[in-house]
Amino acid sequence: MPENPLFVLGQFPTYSETFIYRELILLVKHFSNARIVVLKKNRYVLPNPDFACLEQYIVFKQDGFLRHLPRVIFLIIVNPLKTLKYLLMIFSLYFPQKDLLVYIRDFFYFLHIGLYCRENGITHIHACQANYPAACALTIMMFFGFSFTFSAHANDLYTDLASLKYKISKTGGVICCSKNNLHYLSQTYPEQAHKIICIYHGLAAAEENPYLNRRKNTEDLKESTKKNQAALSLLAVGRMVPKKGFTALIDLAQLLCSQKTAFHLDIIGGGPEEKILKQLIREKNLEDYITLHGQYSYSRVKDFYAGADFLLVPSLAMKNLDSDQIPNVILEAFRYGVIVIANNTGAIHEAVINRKTGFLVKSNFIREASSIINNRKNSTMYQAIRHHASALIAEKFNIHKNINHFIQVLEKK
Repeated sequence: MPENPLFVLGQFPTYSETFIYRELILLVKHFSNARIVVLKKNRYVLPNPDFACLEQYIVFKQDGFLRHLPRVIFLIIVNPLKTLKYLLMIFSLYFPQKDLLVYIRDFFYFLHIGLYCRENGITHIHACQANYPAACALTIMMFFGFSFTFSAHANDLYTDLASLKYKISKTGGVICCSKNNLHYLSQTYPEQAHKIICIYHGLAAAEENPYLNRRKNTEDLKESTKKNQAALSLLAVGRMVPKKGFTALIDLAQLLCSQKTAFHLDIIGGGPEEKILKQLIREKNLEDYITLHGQYSYSRVKDFYAGADFLLVPSLAMKNLDSDQIPNVILEAFRYGVIVIANNTGAIHEAVINRKTGFLVKSNFIREASSIINNRKNSTMYQAIRHHASALIAEKFNIHKNINHFIQVLEKK
């Protein structure tokens, strides 16, 4: 039983891994001696106040590294066969990719973390992503013999395909966040299918349903450029990267304007496509209809949920297989009674059941979303959708129930 597990995170803090942080809060409460190692300190994102409570459990890979470097070098010298095995492994998996140099460099850091585990009574390692964190856990297992498991989400599954098969062969278990990922891994690696399970992310089902007291008078909403308070409030939340499909929202807004629909669209998030979105908004003269707000913590975003009529999720299936699984924003919208309109990509259909918990678009997002927005008079159906969406959180995406399953998996390792 891993009374003292170590959880390995790719980076901290970041707004894009809220779902992992929510789980870690519950995990470190259960495992009183748990620790979290962060492989990259994100200096470009302000600390997220929603998860400040995790900081007391966190150590960064650089912490104490120079002081312990002689011990790391000594460990390599006295373990030549293990060192050779590691080097042969990364050469076979990564040559001639640029990642090869990264893993040679970080070999020293991984051993430093392994020494930390040995000296602090760590009994099991769980990597929170399937790429870099899982590589760290694998290396520590090779040198120190600790058991390890890892989680697999979306992007992390497809950015390191070269080593994924090897990691799965060596791990004690893989926890997927969707049936879609479970099916993909089980079909791709059938000989390892017995190790792979699905545990959904989630929200606290015990929380009172906020949509019963929905409001539109928060300070953040007052700052919006919405001209008509009777207009529909549309919302999109997420990273501004290609797979989120946010450029389609600009075309949707232009279509709604041509149809004389009264609306305002708030987009919350940041990323490499932010400049493109700003340019498109200017070119199409949509400044009065769309507001880009930048990145907010959940404690601020929830005020937008409380005032929104529709959450728009135009996610795309990318050629490199990377696509959204079940974006956390969908569950958050369910919690606040916001009607979700989403593209049918990744595992979104596991949460958005068409006309039951939201609207699932199967072909042309812009055309179908505008049709749904303009034909919204069936209040009975919308109340039923809100009810079913709320019930789905309690049944399928209850974080307390799901984290208990997570703990059972770790305690068997």
